[in-house]
Amino acid sequence: LGGGAGWLMLTSAALAGLGALALGPIWQALPSVALP
Repeated sequence: LGGGAGWLMLTSAALAGLGALALGPIWQALPSVALP
């Protein structure tokens, strides 16, 4: 991979995956809490 660009792509992909795993359950629980 081309140095910084490849590292940035891998890092962003990893952060996106971790964020999805962490926010998934919270996002599914939001409607029952936020909406009346």
